[in-house]
Amino acid sequence: MSSHKVAGGGRAGFSPWAWLAFLAACGFVAAALTVSPPTGGTSAPAAVVVDQQASTDEVAAQSSGGAARPLANDCSGGTVHFTFDDGPNVHTPLLLDRLAALHLKATFFVMGERVAGREQIIRREVAEGHSVQNHSYRHFNLVTGTDLAGVGRTPWGASQIEFELIMDNRVITAAGAPTPTQYRPPYGSVNLEVDKIATKLGLRLIMPWSDHDDMLFDDSHDTEAGVTADVVARNVLEGLHPNSIITMHDGEQAATLHSTAALQPIVDAMNERHMCASTELPADSTGGVFSAPGRGGSSGHPE
Repeated sequence: MSSHKVAGGGRAGFSPWAWLAFLAACGFVAAALTVSPPTGGTSAPAAVVVDQQASTDEVAAQSSGGAARPLANDCSGGTVHFTFDDGPNVHTPLLLDRLAALHLKATFFVMGERVAGREQIIRREVAEGHSVQNHSYRHFNLVTGTDLAGVGRTPWGASQIEFELIMDNRVITAAGAPTPTQYRPPYGSVNLEVDKIATKLGLRLIMPWSDHDDMLFDDSHDTEAGVTADVVARNVLEGLHPNSIITMHDGEQAATLHSTAALQPIVDAMNERHMCASTELPADSTGGVFSAPGRGGSSGHPE
């Protein structure tokens, strides 16, 4: 910037143009600092923070509007079973808070890849009386070896299937849970080969989808597009009956929040119907996938 001598030998001053340039530069720096936090910070992007806060507010607003109304009745109407797939994930602690407030116990079918860094969640699930079971290590289709994006793994056979189930067991037990005795195949995809390997590992099949056996599984449909907490609650209540296995998710962002918010109206209905919840799943929980308990019949798994 240029300067000039003030008459009488005073201090040098700024020209008007220099002042304008200086003020513009200050404004630019201030704007940059406002938009971009320091690189060393841990704050999430503003859009993500707003989205998560809105989702959390939705859970709080839809769950009870106040203090939880927990499960409390004489259980004369029978027992149902809550199950959650694909966790642990970011909203699992919120779900656990809600389950505790409502006095509910659930079975969590856990993905091994998601346990790393969340071992404390597994320990909490066990400490609070929930059951932690096997949902495979990487959530591959155990029949075909493909993932959700349709990418296949080759070769794919008995050793790869065994790896997915064994690794998930190892991760779960390393986190502090008992060795799983049940498994739920990703995407509901199973055949006799998969089940034979799982049985050899001491794992009993628990199928997820109500289209296999409407009298056993009660599908919340919490992962479908456009589903809200109210819709999840309605879906569950339409199929709720003694011994039904309710299928939900704790590994999905929106689905977990919707299912968490849906728990209060479901519990309200259970209290009215004198129904309780348990992690002791029915002895035959295949949902009709196999024609015989000994797994010797034909497969009915989805292709």
